[in-house]
Amino acid sequence: MTPVKMAATRNNYHILKLLLDHGFPVPSPDDHQWTSVQTSRAWLTAYRAVCSPSLILLTSPDPFRTCFRTARALRNACWKREHYRAELEELADQCETFACELLAEVRDSDELETVLEFNPGETTDKQVLRGTLEAAVEMEQKKFVSHALSFEYADLLAAGDIYELLDSKTLQQWAIWQLVLFAVAIGIFHPFLTILHILAPTTKPGRLLEIPAIRGMCWFVSLLSLLIVLIVEAQTFRVSSEEIDRMVQNIPTSAVQLSWTQAFIFLWMCGFFVEQINKVWHQGISPYFQSFWNLLDFFAVALYITHVALRLVAIAKWDLHDGHDISLDWAARARWNGFEPLLVSDAVFAIFTLDVFLRAMCFLRMSRNLGSLQISFGRMFMDIIKFVIFLGLVDLAFACGFNQLYWFYGSVHNYLCEKYQQSNLQNIGCSKAHGYATLSRTMLTLFWAEFGISDLSMLELKPGSSPVEALQLMEEPIFTEVVGTIMFALFQVVAVLVLLNLLIAIMTTSYQMTEDNKDQEWAYMSVRDAFDVIRGNLSLPPPFNLLMRLKSGLVHLFCSSPCSRTEIGPPRLSGHHKYQTVIDKLAKRYRLRKEREKAD
Repeated sequence: MTPVKMAATRNNYHILKLLLDHGFPVPSPDDHQWTSVQTSRAWLTAYRAVCSPSLILLTSPDPFRTCFRTARALRNACWKREHYRAELEELADQCETFACELLAEVRDSDELETVLEFNPGETTDKQVLRGTLEAAVEMEQKKFVSHALSFEYADLLAAGDIYELLDSKTLQQWAIWQLVLFAVAIGIFHPFLTILHILAPTTKPGRLLEIPAIRGMCWFVSLLSLLIVLIVEAQTFRVSSEEIDRMVQNIPTSAVQLSWTQAFIFLWMCGFFVEQINKVWHQGISPYFQSFWNLLDFFAVALYITHVALRLVAIAKWDLHDGHDISLDWAARARWNGFEPLLVSDAVFAIFTLDVFLRAMCFLRMSRNLGSLQISFGRMFMDIIKFVIFLGLVDLAFACGFNQLYWFYGSVHNYLCEKYQQSNLQNIGCSKAHGYATLSRTMLTLFWAEFGISDLSMLELKPGSSPVEALQLMEEPIFTEVVGTIMFALFQVVAVLVLLNLLIAIMTTSYQMTEDNKDQEWAYMSVRDAFDVIRGNLSLPPPFNLLMRLKSGLVHLFCSSPCSRTEIGPPRLSGHHKYQTVIDKLAKRYRLRKEREKAD
């Protein structure tokens, strides 16, 4: 224990300043290796020291980022040092709390902008440019991001120039119903606003799309339009009884035509595909795939491309769209095997539709209540994945037991039904295979048994008349039936009564965790989503972004000199000197407040 460590763990500012002024070294956790109990304790003591607010103020030119990096390093070390998890989590919370307390010392908007927009690097590359608030979002500092000042600043950034384009005094006096009507009007007229933004970006209506909040509304309406079209498309290829009668009688009907819904979906997905390329270009491949919503977007694009490719193969193979009799197509469809391109295409499109509707859940985060429910859903989903791993081991254990017990009777039953259409078991007909004949079928039988869908006749082995004398059961295997019945009852107790109730308890705990911190969780999620729009990672909603790309290409092609254009980019960051001046003021206010609290 060095003097600096001792003073830092006690958070004694004056002693620390005296020691550091005389050249005492600053402790570093990286100097200690986990080779013995002594070095592990020294590592933990060093982290207790570097988490001291006084030491951070005295040694770090950027206390906010120092707190963020230290908190993230401590949380990353938790899975390596499970026996110290509680202490490491406490130290990480201490760093984050100190950053929030330091931010609370901000007195005006200029100081707030200087602190939250400061970038330590001099580069203007969007890949590297990260303000303090963006760094907190990236490092998952939820307490700092959900701070009232951080959340308010993110709202101001999302509002953009809306107070300049509209009457700010009138806008602030609007009631909720007026804001709702304004949002509905933006949604209805967003195609015209988007076209105005493309053709006349400097006009007042055209500049509305530069506001991140307005652009987010347009994206919501665009995705809502896609969902409505998908619902209409799901009802397009429906055949009535009269049409089926005409098909059976080979009476010509109308030919298959490309519908307007298919054309809209195709254009929308083309624009969405371009948007995903733009996001990968700005974010990078690794950060792109770290987002769950980006994964859904990637799968949606991949599924739709697969669907279109299979449709083209089917068109080339059967020439579906050449105007011939549709009844021939339906008649041929009834005789296709399960892997024909058109059938696979329909299955892929069904999964694509499900993916798009799940993707639309991201807009529920605009509501505080629905957003917290979505967070609970995500946590419960992870709980289910962990539970399925544990339940899978239990199912596999019982499946091996049941298969070992019934494999002979199940195999003989399946053989006789396949060859002679008659089983040697009295209670099981040939209309279904034996549930315990193979390991895979046994796993499937037990899986559905967990949800109350089970056939207890599979456990009974009453002899029936066998078409093959050598496979005739002479007497009922009572002992096998008793053991099988006991095993099935035990499976119901373990898998259904115990494990499923355990899952309910785990999911209840996850919901309670979200409910206890729903304001913090929702605020962090909202700020993170806002920065995706604020920093220009979100272009115009599809399919209008295709027009914007076309315009950019034409401008680049025909402009001999650089053409002026309006870009939505990150705001200019404050300089180092101004930032250090503000940090010195915040540190002085923080120390004075702590001294007054200590004196009181």
